[in-house]
Amino acid sequence: VPASLSVTSGSSLTIALSWTAAGNAAGTVFELQAATDAATFLAASTGTATTVLLPGLQPGTTHTFRVRAFNGDGAASSFSAVVSTPTLPPAPGMPGTPSATDASTDTVSWAWAAAAGATSYEVRWASNPAEVIASTGAAVITFMALGPNAASGIAVRGLNAVGAGPLSASATRYTLARAPTGLAVVSVGSAVIGVSWSGDGDPAGTQFEVQVATEGGAFGAYSTTTALNLVVKGLQPSATYSLRVRAFNAEGVDTAFSGTVST
Repeated sequence: VPASLSVTSGSSLTIALSWTAAGNAAGTVFELQAATDAATFLAASTGTATTVLLPGLQPGTTHTFRVRAFNGDGAASSFSAVVSTPTLPPAPGMPGTPSATDASTDTVSWAWAAAAGATSYEVRWASNPAEVIASTGAAVITFMALGPNAASGIAVRGLNAVGAGPLSASATRYTLARAPTGLAVVSVGSAVIGVSWSGDGDPAGTQFEVQVATEGGAFGAYSTTTALNLVVKGLQPSATYSLRVRAFNAEGVDTAFSGTVST
């Protein structure tokens, strides 16, 4: 009877086993049998070697094995003791494309559809997918301290005991811009008013919209600019005007208006 049947290695699709001949002569034929229900055994390998690699197995499935020997007349020995082991689970599938669930002036929160078989996730920048920037056990993550009107683009992939699955499609979301502050009149002419303001940390390239209203009238957009100042032209002499300004992030989401100045 063959002895010391043991599993020597395994993967999602393969299991390697070995045993000792237990005194049987060289050339003895051994039959390895396998079952996935620990009861219905079928021949998996026949040969004179005392090691075997079984391919094409089902991932994440427990397999039970036993082995016996045959003499030169074809008479079979008893079976060895059984040994059982699971194949590893399959590598994770592809996660869903990340979707931004919330954004503020400094943070962006993301969620994505779970990858089949994943136990955790790697998060990578969309602009540099070779770099792992975070890991998470759930299909959600929040990036903080990004600053206003800043891009947050990510892609994700699932991990498990086997390794990593394919990278998801990427997605990008911008944080909100901060509302301008400190709006002030810096110059006045008969038909012009110059104003300036602070972007309150908004990065270069942020769009600002200046709105103008006549005394008692409704505000209307005058112009947009990426500068922190603007000269409003074409005004009526000796008339009172009110002005305000707001910012937009790169996705066109507007902020609250600054305070109003009148002159």
